[in-house]
Amino acid sequence: MNGEEEEEVAEEVEAMKAVYETDCLILRSIPPHFHLSLKPRTADVSSDQ
Repeated sequence: MNGEEEEEVAEEVEAMKAVYETDCLILRSIPPHFHLSLKPRTADVSSDQ
């Protein structure tokens, strides 16, 4: 992987962290390994249950 590819991957990892916040655990940045916890957004809204 060259420097440009590594930079692109790093940007994607940062974007993923920004979107998923505490639901995303980055285990390794290059190559990317992560744990992502997904749940429906309505799960936190009691009126939708």
